[in-house]
Amino acid sequence: MSRPTFTALISAMILLALPLSGQAELPWLVGVGKSDITGPAYGVGLMGYGEASQVAVGIHDRMWARAFLIADRASQKRVAVVVVSAAMVYGNVTREAVRRLRQLYGPVYEDGNILIVADHTHSANGGQGGHFIFSMSVHGYFPDAFEAMVGGIVDAVSQAHKSLAPGRVLVNQGELYNASANRALKAFFRNPEAISMCSVDPEMLVMKFEQCRKPVGMLGWFATHGVSFPMNNLLISSDNKGYAAALMEKEMGNDFVAAFPQTNAGDMTPNLFLNGTGPGSTPEESARIIGRRQYQMGSKLFAEATQELTGPLDWQHEYVDFSRLAVPESLTGLPHPVQTCPAVAGYAFAAGTRDGRPSPWNILFRDEEKLPRFPWTFISSWLTGLTPEISACHTPKVSLIALGAPHDFHYINTALNSAFGGSLPPEIANLSWAPQVIPVSLVQIGGLGLIGVPAEFTVVAGRRLKNTVKSETGDRFSNLVLAGYANDYSLYVTTPEEYQEQLYEAGATLFGPWTLPAYQSVFARLAGNLVEPGRFEPSRAVPDDLFRFYRKVDMPEFVCGGYGEYGRMLSSQPDVIWAGQKVRACFTATHPRLAIRRLKSFMTVEKQNKSHQWFEVVNDDDWDTRFVWQPDYSGSHSGEACVEWHVPYDAAPGTYRLGHHGIWRSPQGAMVPYFGYTKSFRLMYEGSGGMMLVIARRNLEKGAGQL
Repeated sequence: MSRPTFTALISAMILLALPLSGQAELPWLVGVGKSDITGPAYGVGLMGYGEASQVAVGIHDRMWARAFLIADRASQKRVAVVVVSAAMVYGNVTREAVRRLRQLYGPVYEDGNILIVADHTHSANGGQGGHFIFSMSVHGYFPDAFEAMVGGIVDAVSQAHKSLAPGRVLVNQGELYNASANRALKAFFRNPEAISMCSVDPEMLVMKFEQCRKPVGMLGWFATHGVSFPMNNLLISSDNKGYAAALMEKEMGNDFVAAFPQTNAGDMTPNLFLNGTGPGSTPEESARIIGRRQYQMGSKLFAEATQELTGPLDWQHEYVDFSRLAVPESLTGLPHPVQTCPAVAGYAFAAGTRDGRPSPWNILFRDEEKLPRFPWTFISSWLTGLTPEISACHTPKVSLIALGAPHDFHYINTALNSAFGGSLPPEIANLSWAPQVIPVSLVQIGGLGLIGVPAEFTVVAGRRLKNTVKSETGDRFSNLVLAGYANDYSLYVTTPEEYQEQLYEAGATLFGPWTLPAYQSVFARLAGNLVEPGRFEPSRAVPDDLFRFYRKVDMPEFVCGGYGEYGRMLSSQPDVIWAGQKVRACFTATHPRLAIRRLKSFMTVEKQNKSHQWFEVVNDDDWDTRFVWQPDYSGSHSGEACVEWHVPYDAAPGTYRLGHHGIWRSPQGAMVPYFGYTKSFRLMYEGSGGMMLVIARRNLEKGAGQL
């Protein structure tokens, strides 16, 4: 070997070693993961609006668990943040996910270092919750919905765990003013702070995750509700937050994982017209606009992020009983101590929000009511165990449903269980209807603090809680985020001033007028123990273990016909379509609940390449596709699957086909995949082709109109 060649080789080795050496000095390991949590696509209620008629018939786009993991090399501590596409996270889901992770990886994971938060879409499956109030509107508890969510969370964290590599986390902060509006202005203006602050929370905080200087993940914390799609939507959808995440992931590519979790979104709506609509002319247009605005701001902050998080990973976590919690005078301004109340929902809760009230409750109940009415007083007392003492504790809320009072429903339990088709254990109605012992977390990621709360905080309530933590931690945190909808769900938290107005958010503040000061007291203790471990005695409360009852609920059996009956095309189809049109095809199909977490997608759009091979372009996770299923007859386990592709204007011309995919259960119980395809068709642009194609298109529009 000549001398110049040898010298060049040594130089190259030194250059290659430099970045590796730099990465080895990074104190943190970073990992990300993403897993499907889409539950039953048909027959299970969508959670969020509390509307019993909102039962899923198909998929608009898929639901995901997105995990972001940080590990400290020196201390061996780690923190995981998991964002799920769901209305909320239930305590039994969180505890089961943690239990399974401990089985896989030992004590490295625990209740305190895993923060599972929901992006709060109102178009995702329910059926995973343990308490009665969360089962009523979705027609019970569904083991496959529960398993889809828990299994997806565990899988996402496992992916992040296995992908850990030297990396760093950067943060950046900006303001976004055109993606939210305050739907409870009358209550907001009761707060003294209202005179000097914006009625929305414009803050977006972005966390940029890198491995070896390569971006691998992003969290964009921002407050706006997932209600761009209204309660008459029957397709599973991730709403505006999911669209923002999809755009960011598409921009970055290469298995990049992005999520836009909520902060204090309790009174923040994306419906800018404040009547359940806007800013677009249709719900989907509105969802895309609000999602794109979040994505654009998040992408900008992500690209410009330079502040690196450094320091320890640490946390404080407790279960606290909020039903009888003493609140100090210093947080109430009263000359005597007070306490919170057993959980109660009020008339204003039943009335719904002014940004889209549910029917018929908007006729039976009104917000701002301050006096009880017959027959609700009698029914509340008899049915839910509401007492005068509990009602007085919640004043000025007019109490409607006692969610934490003891019940005795032995005389109707059998009928209740039958009414829910066996999907609700009869014991559940005798216990608390909503969680009262709930988890609270304060997580430190270097100079960033995440305040994990299992509720929806209004913008002012969130600001006050952050100020409480700041006052206890000093300069420990350069940034604080209120991580809402975390690890469990106990409805809303308003300020005491907002509580007096009794709009929807106050009617859903379960533990009475001093709920927020109680949270402030709890987090002052958590923050104190984070700064000085052992400074305060922690809560020893234990949450309800309702999961033992739900183990009795069986999965339904879906009996299929003979193999080969499914995937057969039922609809006709032309040879040519144009960009901007909708292509639709229907196939014989088995029940979609057979395919939960067994199948990547129920549909594909495939394009033929120059070698006449087919490759997937999009599937049912794309916002331009739809999957809808209907049974052959009432209660049938076989039916018809219809797939749609709303062809985007920038779709490449060429030869395409639609496909349907499903799972068939054999008589022996084996799960066998099947598929069916349309014949191929040509995709044309508006100006492409000759006069014959123009005539063909006009004839198509006159006849079928849409394919």
